[in-house]
Amino acid sequence: MYTYPRHATGADMIYASRLDLIRHLRERTARIAVPARPRRADGPRGEGVGRLLLGQGPEPGTLVEWVAGGEGCGAVTLALAVAARVLGRGGACVLVDPVGEFYPPALARLGVPLERTVIVRPGSPRDGLWAWEQALRCPGVAVALGPAAGLTDRHYYRLQLAAEAGGGLGFLLRPPALCDAPSRAAVRLRVSARPGPGPPHPPSRRLSVELLHCRGAAAGATVELELDHETGDVRLVPELADPALPSRGAAGEPAVV
Repeated sequence: MYTYPRHATGADMIYASRLDLIRHLRERTARIAVPARPRRADGPRGEGVGRLLLGQGPEPGTLVEWVAGGEGCGAVTLALAVAARVLGRGGACVLVDPVGEFYPPALARLGVPLERTVIVRPGSPRDGLWAWEQALRCPGVAVALGPAAGLTDRHYYRLQLAAEAGGGLGFLLRPPALCDAPSRAAVRLRVSARPGPGPPHPPSRRLSVELLHCRGAAAGATVELELDHETGDVRLVPELADPALPSRGAAGEPAVV
């Protein structure tokens, strides 16, 4: 197990740490990579929000922003649940985790395959951006996910090029304060908390998801989802549910770098 140092000092140490990180990322992803995921040739980019989240998923090589509609709204949980569905088709998951907020048992409960998950803990925003770029460029990575703050147009351009080169997805977690901030992500979603159904229904959490932006689709569409606290399953609320939507994947053990 290799842990990326949070507080490396000196240019030589930082450079050496980055070389180590590249080597370990390549070794980890090479062990868990699967054959390249086929790109969808004709998939409509204007598909409904529900199918975008719980069906085919976003187009490979895409940056997706998950904007929190408020504190504790469930945006991170939903992003991880959708990532688990994407990972059900193969590939590795890289979590860029600068503050150590990702908890492996919670990831497993949402269906994230921990045996194909790599956690990177950068020590600065600059190193975090660099880790994002390296993860997105790796063809064995299906999803790179984590918080992203202070992104400029140049940063977005670099990350988009990296995602297109690697063919995976970049799930950028954004706080409520950045809801109206400029963005170059292909898809932007705002997640807000909704009142749960309450007794006698099983304990669950409801989320409202609004499509803020999607290339080739009209913004403003909204769906309501339900997160089961016992199983970690995410589904459309009963009156909107589509029985053809697939189920989430399974879990194993994590790898931490």
